[in-house]
Amino acid sequence: MARKRKDRAYYDAIAHSIGSQIPIESPSSSNSTLRNQVLFNNERIGSNQQRNEVFVETEEYVDEWPERARVPAPPQRTIRYSTANPGVNPTIRTALYKGIPLLSERQAMFRHEIDYFTDIDETVPLLENLSKAVKEDKIDIGECGLIILKYKTCGKFNEEVYNSCAKFLSSFNLTTFSDGSSLGKMSRDVFQLGQIFYMKIQQHKMPFKKEIKPVDLFLKPKFTHVIRAFNGEWPFKTHQFVTTAEIQSVPDDIRRGISLVIRQVLAQILEDPRGHQSFALRFSHGKNGKKEALQDLPRNVTEFLKDFCLLSFGYPPASRFASFTYDDLLNENSSLGRKLGETRQQGLINFPQLQEDVQQFMVIVMEKIQRILNDLRSSLLQDVVYDVGGEPTTVKEFVQENNAGKLKKPSPKKLKTML
Repeated sequence: MARKRKDRAYYDAIAHSIGSQIPIESPSSSNSTLRNQVLFNNERIGSNQQRNEVFVETEEYVDEWPERARVPAPPQRTIRYSTANPGVNPTIRTALYKGIPLLSERQAMFRHEIDYFTDIDETVPLLENLSKAVKEDKIDIGECGLIILKYKTCGKFNEEVYNSCAKFLSSFNLTTFSDGSSLGKMSRDVFQLGQIFYMKIQQHKMPFKKEIKPVDLFLKPKFTHVIRAFNGEWPFKTHQFVTTAEIQSVPDDIRRGISLVIRQVLAQILEDPRGHQSFALRFSHGKNGKKEALQDLPRNVTEFLKDFCLLSFGYPPASRFASFTYDDLLNENSSLGRKLGETRQQGLINFPQLQEDVQQFMVIVMEKIQRILNDLRSSLLQDVVYDVGGEPTTVKEFVQENNAGKLKKPSPKKLKTML
């Protein structure tokens, strides 16, 4: 059977597929040795490289000499990828590792990224996972990208929670690793997600004042009075019953309401009037904040503030954990459970939205604890006497040290919470 003459692109592709041993040039009539070598390798490999303006794809090659016996080549894994248009997302055919495509350096994830990706627990709050990407004063771009990708892949990504996490991290002096990640080389998508998140953190550090959007929650939390026992160590009290009885009303803004509750709790659990001045809230223990001389707020105090805020706005304390279920909600707060739906089926459908509410609520709580500790750095806890309707009323409050002990007239907002 007569052999058909191939064009230049055909032989270029064949030479590229068998490596650099053969020069990439089209065969000519004067160079029969190179032509025979190309044809020999083409027959041995049994594949045909076809090139177009967008893709390079490996396909089965039909031998032009059917009368010659050939041993069939074993099936080979192939990869189809874009060579001309980076915006094209072609069909991918490749090996799997832990059920996830393991591709070339240009796409998807590397093996070490898949190992980290599969270990991420997407049932816990996003902030908790992102905190693991913070190592002292460094933030791992690769780990952040994989964490965000996991939540997006599982359909549990929430834009409001994402922005709140970036805002919270912006208060720390965090820099990136010199190579971006301690995991090693990063794939394209992982690097982009991590880099965008780091840029979001930097944006929150800019001096311009951004308009604060109202908190968008599925169920609007309602303030309720709470009494709860606290046990601590110096400079906090060893035992104290903490109550919100002095709070007669809270602002409609959930952020301001949380701030009011946190200040009330701190005023009741502190034994040393200046004890709060040496503490800060950090993600991990170590010198990863702006003021290295400050100590980490004790864990039991942080946990008490979290639980107390949740209870004050009608959420069960255990609702912030991934193991909390719809049945647990009905057992601990049946009225809140009924708000999710009149039937059990409706409640189960809406329960994930309540979990998102709790995650967003906890981000605000952590942000407010951090902000209040910073704002009260030069304040002193003292008995403050207010003139309320001609009668002196004494309350414990944080004031600037040079203003302590003075008789004050409460502002209209303050008076509203006292009456």
